[in-house]
Amino acid sequence: MVNRLKNKYPDNIIHIPSLERNECLEIIQNSFVSISTATRGGWGFIGDSFAMKTPIVCTNNHYDLAHLKDSIITSPKDITNDLEKLKANDDLYNSIIKNGYLKYQQNHNPEKIANQYLDFFNRIVSKRV
Repeated sequence: MVNRLKNKYPDNIIHIPSLERNECLEIIQNSFVSISTATRGGWGFIGDSFAMKTPIVCTNNHYDLAHLKDSIITSPKDITNDLEKLKANDDLYNSIIKNGYLKYQQNHNPEKIANQYLDFFNRIVSKRV
């Protein structure tokens, strides 16, 4: 899929397997979209895309993402068409940015993170008692 996108958009597609975090965030922030083909894994790339106000396009919905609300959920076969539709619709593009950033703020504020740690520690302690 990445090679197909690189062939269609040779001056616009960058595929970098690994980077330092700050470099990664800078690239995400300056990109039209971030694309995730992960079938599972950490929240990091999706959360970073939301935080950098860059729409996320995923070929697998493993984080309860909301298609056309906070992300684009597509298939490898349809991704180029969906990217072209997104590029042609400024209102949709801006709405996905806004809703993705809101989801990031709701899930990554200090109180929410503290409560997640508290729940984790309570589960560990309850197993030992």
